[in-house]
Formats: sequence, structure tokens, C-alpha cells
Amino acid sequence: MSKRTALPVIGPASAGPQASDPKAGGDGGRAPVRADDAEPAVIQTVWARLFMDSLRRAGVADVVVSPGSRSTPLVFAAEFAGMNCHTIIDERAAGFFALGRAKCTGMPVALLCTSGTAGAHYYPALLEAAHAFVPLIAITADRPSERHGCGSSQTLDQSQLYGGAPRAHIDLGAPTAALKALRALRRKAVQAVATARGPVPGPVHINAPLRKPLEPATARSAADLAMVERGDAVRAETTPQRVAAVASAPAATVELLARACAAAERGVLVCGPMPAHQPELREAVHALAAVTGFPLFTELASQTRTRGATSSRGAVQVCDGFELLLADAAFRRALRPEMVLQIGPAPTAGSFSALLSENPDTVHCVLWPWGWQDPENSADLLVEADVLDTLARLVRALERGRQAPSSRFAQMLASANEMVWRAVDDALAAPPVAAAPVPMGEGQAMRAIGEAVPANAVLVLGNSLPIRTIDTYVPARERTPRVISQRGVSGIDGLIAGAAGAASAGRDPVVLVLGDVSFAHDLGGLAAARPSARGAHPAPLCVVVIDNQGGRIFEQLPVAGEPAALVDAHFLTPPGCDVGAAAAVYGHGYVEASTPATLAEAIAQAVRNRGCTIVHARVQPESAARDRARILSQLRQSLAAAGAE
Repeated sequence: MSKRTALPVIGPASAGPQASDPKAGGDGGRAPVRADDAEPAVIQTVWARLFMDSLRRAGVADVVVSPGSRSTPLVFAAEFAGMNCHTIIDERAAGFFALGRAKCTGMPVALLCTSGTAGAHYYPALLEAAHAFVPLIAITADRPSERHGCGSSQTLDQSQLYGGAPRAHIDLGAPTAALKALRALRRKAVQAVATARGPVPGPVHINAPLRKPLEPATARSAADLAMVERGDAVRAETTPQRVAAVASAPAATVELLARACAAAERGVLVCGPMPAHQPELREAVHALAAVTGFPLFTELASQTRTRGATSSRGAVQVCDGFELLLADAAFRRALRPEMVLQIGPAPTAGSFSALLSENPDTVHCVLWPWGWQDPENSADLLVEADVLDTLARLVRALERGRQAPSSRFAQMLASANEMVWRAVDDALAAPPVAAAPVPMGEGQAMRAIGEAVPANAVLVLGNSLPIRTIDTYVPARERTPRVISQRGVSGIDGLIAGAAGAASAGRDPVVLVLGDVSFAHDLGGLAAARPSARGAHPAPLCVVVIDNQGGRIFEQLPVAGEPAALVDAHFLTPPGCDVGAAAAVYGHGYVEASTPATLAEAIAQAVRNRGCTIVHARVQPESAARDRARILSQLRQSLAAAGAE
């Protein structure tokens, strides 16, 4: 039985007068049958069905529903429209679930909840979507106007619920039978989807006032049937299409960039976090790196960190240890790049910011279609245009007249990059600390994870240490997984729910790496990780919890020098969470690992399971800061001995 026939059917309860015209109706001797005279409940049912069907036709295939009464008409309408409905009780988890799915696919995902405080829980996910340029549509059901301002239960002003985060706020108004209103309703649905998708993607808020009765109504009169026919007629009309392309860079700008690249003997390309759903970006970046000869400073979240990378234009020099190199002040002074060409947002590494601030004469150019991606206020040129088009045109321009860059500069960076990985390997091979509660250091855990994640997987990186330490300890691979990061506003919230959303978007396994504080922060996300919430064919989901007993990133910040008791109480905040018990509450698998070998085996098993597996990686609590200091000390000595400082 299809979704359409499984629902209460709108239609006449028994044989009766039929409408001859869905707009006006009637014939000679009888009063005309008017859709406007239909029962309000029927009008609302038709209204809701038209709206959700219009969203589907505009490109929204998935809606994440949180239970509540006021949204009832839209829930049934989503099922009627044939949308994929995911039910998640907690709206906060639902928001991040939708975010993770949208990040994985690049397609808009809808959220649907009841009135009152329910919609407020979407706010963190919508903020991330706004700053990461991810299309989301938050639909909040609302009380009708007569229930506002009079102390009515579960009622508040929802018109500015999300402040300036949404790209647009759309109020649907009360359901009405008027033909023009129905066409406007359809237009608003299409408009919401078009706005969410771009040219500057992001969240859109739709507020939908609805009156009781809220359940789907049956047409019992000729007027009701006329209303049904009117809604069907509008649904059958051609759905409006909107074409709003990202602008192309002016020819003069591309030529200016080409001349700057051609003139720079000491130039570098830099890539920060970029979308996982645009694999063509990797080839475009690699082509530019090959043509310019510029070394490529790249992190895993950029999708471009590939060992032995080649492109249709030749080989690429990938500098995957740039973060540690730039952490050395003497090396930054020695590097002195003439040009930095940044593609996408700035990299996660704070040491890149230091490079820019200490080299004010460096020509800094940024290519990205969305936002002002210049946190150090150092950019000389920002090109907000179609990045693929700009890169392709820049490559063609350089092929016409590019001279070879300084081989000495490239060789110096290649040699320094090798020193990075020798220092890292030496640190990982060091004997374990005798008094350590577990034998595995955090760096060893990250190396095991980086090697165990399959190339066909989606790797979701948590904030704080994971997104940084995986670049520190794991060199570039020949084949890398797609990577999803949460670098819009870089919060630790919603990571489990977001990974669950990514796992609902395809068949490839998803591996999430996060810390124990982030895990405790999103325990509710474990409900979203259940297969029942992720769809008919959920992909394997492996959640790797790096248990270092607190927020160890603070040990690498100046606050670490403050009194230990205060730092422990207010910054490290060990969560003391029973990870195994949390997994059991939600019916997930659980494996504990305390060595690199057992961790790698646990991941290998988890990515073959169809459910969700929590892999509890116990690591030495202070190992991240200790090993980083050891690596930087050895690297500094190696660079000085080689004259690279």
C-alpha cells in the first residue's frame, strides 16, 4: 500500500452533489458550489498537502519530524507527498541530524516541529548552517493569530525566533481557500527552497499558523470536494523554477590573479575546510597546484589532502605537515612567502594565522563564493565567485605564460615536511609513560583511526582536538575518505546527531571521531543514531570516543598556566560518563579499545555492521600536549640543523 492510500482519504463520504467548477461551481437552478464554503478543516488539509507537496517538487526529499500536536497537518501532508520522514524526539538532535544529511548531500533538508519552545532547539544547528552555507528549512507550526498575546499555552512570537541566522523568514499565514492564496502558498514553498540553495546557501525559517481540528479531514460536501479539486488543480500546475547562479569572476580579476601567481617565486596554496559533496573541487585545486608549482598547504577537512596527488596538469606537492612547520616561529620567518592563495575558508590551524600576521608584505588572495573568509584582515583580494569556474580559468591563463617557480623554495618545503613526519613517527614510537593508566597515547589513537577508516567512508571530525590531532599525527593517504567538519561556528554540539544524519544519506560507512566531552554533550544524539531514525537502509555508523578525561585542548592554551584546581574544574571538566552504559541505553554496540591494534580492529568491525557501534578509545589523559611538545622540540632542532630556519 502506498503512502497516499494508507492515509485518510479526502473525498465525499457518500454520493452527493458534485462540483462542476473547482473555482466557482454550480449550474442553472441550484446555488453554485463554492470551494470557499468548504469546512475549515478540509481547507487546512488541502493547504497543508499543497505546501508539503510543493516543497518536495522543489527539491526537498527529506523532512526530520519531532512529535507535537500543532504540526499534525504538516506531518500527515509530508507522508501524503511521499517525503522521507525521519522522526527524532529531541528538536536539537533533529536539527543537527538534518544538518549532517545536508552537508553530506548538498541538498536541502526540512525540519518540522510544533509551536512554543520546540523550534528554539533548532537554533544551534541553524547557526552552523548559516555560517557553513548549508541549506536547511526549519518549519515551525504556530498558534493562529487569535491565540497570541492573551496568555495562551505554548504560544510565543515565532516571527524572529532565529534572529538574523536565516536567509529568509516566511510566514504562511492562516490556511484559506482562495485560489490566489493557494498559488502564493506554492510559490512560498518554492521560494524557500530556492533561497536555501543559494546563491548564498543557508537556513530558511517558515512559520505555519494552524487551527484546530488538526487531523486530516474528510470531504463530506460538494463544497469540500470543490476545495479538494482546487488544491489538486494547483498541484498539477507547472512548478515555478528559479535560476540564480553564483557569479563568475570578471576576466580582469582572473588575469590579475594569473599575473600575481606568475610573478611569485615563493608562493603557496592553502585550503581550509571545504564541502564533502563536491569532489570536483579536489581536482580543480590540484590542477592549480600543478600549474603554479606552489606547494599545497592542506588539512584533511579540505578534501584535498592526498599523498602523491596528481592532476590532469601534473604532479602536486602536498605539504601535509604545514601546521607543525608554521608552529615554529623561526620557520615562519624563514618561509617569507611572496604570495598566499587561499581557496575556501581559512584552515583550522592557528599557526597559519601567525604566518599571515607576521608577513604583512605577503600578497594574500582568497577564492570562495560565500562570505568574507579573512579572519586575520590580511587579504589583498577576495574573489567571491564560482570557485570551480575561477580555478579553471586561472589554470588556463597560467598555462599560457607561467614561468617555473623557485625550485629551491619548493625543495626547502619538501625537506621540512619530511622532517615533520620523522618527528611525529619518533614521538609515536616512544616508550609509554610508566605510570600511565592505559598504554595508548592520543597520537597513537589518531594514527590508528586515520589508517583504519576506509577510503569509501565518510569521516566526521569533531571539534576541539580531533580535527587538529588527526592532521598532526596522520600523514596524507593516497585515497582519502570524504570529510565532514563543523567549522561554520566550530561548536562541539550535535556531533553524534550530525553523523547520524550523514549515515542516513547513503550506503557508505560513516566514522565519527570526537572527544569525551563532546560525546557527553550530545548524548541525546544517540537516539538519532538508531537505525529506525536513519531510514530504511541505514549505513554503518561508528562513533569513536577519544576518552582523554576532559577537554585537553585547554592544556595547549595559555589558561593551562592558571591554578590547576580551577583549570580542572572549569576547563578540563572530565565528564565521567559511562560510555558503555550510554550505548546500552540506546541499543548500540559497544567496544572498548586501549591499544592501537584493538582500536583499528574495532573500527574495521564497526564499518561492516549495519547498526551503530560506539568504540571507546581510552588514551593517556595528558598525552596530546606532551607529545606535541616533543614533536615541536625535535622538529625545531632538525630545521635549525638543516638551515631551514
